[in-house]
Amino acid sequence: MTNPAIAEAEFLPPGEIASIQRERWARQAEYVNSSSRFYRELGYRWPSSLDALETAPLTDKEQLREDQRRFAPFGSYLACEPASIRRVHRTSGTTGTAMNLALSYADAEMTASVAGRAQTAAGLGPGYRVVHCLNY
Repeated sequence: MTNPAIAEAEFLPPGEIASIQRERWARQAEYVNSSSRFYRELGYRWPSSLDALETAPLTDKEQLREDQRRFAPFGSYLACEPASIRRVHRTSGTTGTAMNLALSYADAEMTASVAGRAQTAAGLGPGYRVVHCLNY
């Protein structure tokens, strides 16, 4: 028996997914390059090509924590205007200093949409109860 939730889930052919990913990554890289003081001050520009992403230098959590201490409450890596923030999450800090994570309205909407689509693709639908413990 086919689960009706899975039958209604959105699936695209891999080639179409790759094309969408390339286009969206290029837009995101340009946005972060122009909007994030943190990466500008590091002298780093995110590559516009996903293929070049594997050679990008890594940013570790301690760099982000230090930046957040210096530029409280969110750090200079915040890529939107503070007035655009609509949702704030705070990590537990169990492995170090807790972090404040800010989401714009668009970020919050996208997070909800992607989570819902992923759960539908996994077979969840009306009548299911889910405890959603996404670690931000």
